[in-house]
Formats: sequence, structure tokens, C-alpha cells
Amino acid sequence: MKVLFFTMLMVLTIFASAQQNDSGKPLRHQLSIISENDAYVSLYTDRYYTNGIFFNYTWISKQPRTQKKIQSLQLSQLMYNPYYYRIRNAENIDRPYAGLLLLTYSQTHFWGKESLLQLSATGGISGKPSLAGSLQKWYHHAVGFDPPAGWNYQVTAEPQLNAGALYATSLFSTESSIVAVKPVVEVSLGNTFTNAKAGILFQLGAFEKNSQSIAWNATVDNTQQSRRYRYELYFYFYPQIIAQAYDATIQGALFTKETGAVSKAQPFVYQQTIGGIFSCKKMFIGFSVIYQTKQAKTQYLDDMYGSVRLGCRF
Repeated sequence: MKVLFFTMLMVLTIFASAQQNDSGKPLRHQLSIISENDAYVSLYTDRYYTNGIFFNYTWISKQPRTQKKIQSLQLSQLMYNPYYYRIRNAENIDRPYAGLLLLTYSQTHFWGKESLLQLSATGGISGKPSLAGSLQKWYHHAVGFDPPAGWNYQVTAEPQLNAGALYATSLFSTESSIVAVKPVVEVSLGNTFTNAKAGILFQLGAFEKNSQSIAWNATVDNTQQSRRYRYELYFYFYPQIIAQAYDATIQGALFTKETGAVSKAQPFVYQQTIGGIFSCKKMFIGFSVIYQTKQAKTQYLDDMYGSVRLGCRF
């Protein structure tokens, strides 16, 4: 956590300097960091999806296009634990120890004012080479927590390859509206996650149209664009239904002989996100709380964690 706080402090320092010397030129690049952890909602839990860190670089080409297209690279590490992270017996592990280290490239295409399609490709590694177990052991030692005892039962290492698509539009939103209703559908296919998601994003506050909104990292641009607001400040509620066919963090390796303590995935999961975000010309900050029903059939309890999002544009 200390390392994370220092990282966020450094990013905030970049924010402060980024606000100076505003030349009025379009901002074509964005750097951001997302930190997800169950400690953000409770200091007394360390279970299930216990930590995720995402480093993002988003950009738009210099050449204006008829339809806006932004591109993004994301480096991420995800960490999963059972309910009791000190469990030493495989038969008592309700959700597998698992780690992922991933690199994702995505393109988001916008047309009209409110429709978008995002396509992504992800590669990486699961299991011990993801360094999730090593990071948790180091962190627990550094802060004086009891060491996690079951990482020797983590899912088997396997190269990961995934593809994804997301489509969103607006059902209800006008130029003067402070309320928006936006259906979102997602599909993922690969040996990391194979699933389909359907949800509705409800927004309340001052927000831009999809092609200019921080909701989709669309605040980068190659020309000066007129906007509804000098800044975005809104709250949102995002319920989703997830149909799971495969989850490597629960079921383990797909093409490699699995030696870890694994489980079976629940066919359907409900997830909801409640949060808020503030975005001005060169920076943004957001916080959300995510609740999930049980993802694994052997999982004792539902899951909940927090997400902090920071970024700057230049």
C-alpha cells in the first residue's frame, strides 16, 4: 500500500505540473493508473479479488478522421486469494490462489455522438510467472501482516491469449440532460476469460457525450472540440449480468495439465459498480465500489472491493 500511495502521489504531482502553461493545443495523450483492492472498502479483509493494478497509455493520431478512433495500451497485474489467505490445506481453498500478468491493446471507434465499439487483444501469463504470489508475500512481510500460506497451490502457469469486444450507446441523453441511460454489452473469448456481459450504465451529473467523455477515455483529441462543460463531474451506477464459460483464475490452465487447487465457475454472476469521477482539461480522478456475487461454485461469500483511478493528459 505504501508503494501504491507514493505512486499515486507522483501521479498527482504530474497533474499539478500539467495544469501549468496551458497553450490551448489539443491533448492527444493520456497516462493513467487504476488501483483495485478490497482494503479500500474494508481493512479487515484480504480475500478473493484482493489486488489489481493497471497502467494505461491512451492516444489519438495527429491526422483527423471522419470517425474518432482512440488507441490504448494497458499493463496489468491481478491477484486472487481464497477466503482465508493463511490456508495450508488444498481442500479448504474455496477460491483458487491465482495471478495474471497481462498486456492489452485496444481500439475504440466512435460514430455519431453516442455509439462506440471497442475491440481488444490481450496476451500474458498466469500462475507463478505473474509474480502475484511474490508481490503479496513481500507486501505482507513489509507491513507486518501474517504471510499468505497457500501460494504453492496457485493455478498452473500458462500463456494467456484473449480477445474482446464492447458496444455501448445512449438510450436517454440530451444536450441539456443531467441523466443518461446507456446499455453496454461485452464479449470476451480466450483461455483467460470467456464470458458475455450485459449491463446498463446510469449517469447523473455533468458529463459529455460518449465520444468526448472520460467514461470511455475519450477526452484525448487531435483538434479543439467544443464541449458542454469545462469539466465532467458525475456519479454512476452500473449493474451487469455476466455469463461465464471459462475463468482461468478459477478453473486454472486450459491447455496445460492443472496441478493447482482449482474450482468450477458459476455460470452466472451479478456485478454492480457505484462511483463518481471528476475530470477537467488535463487531469481526472475517480473512485468506485464494486460488488460481485460468488464467481466460483465453492466460494463461501460474495466479493466487494474498491477502485481508485487517476490520470493526466498532455
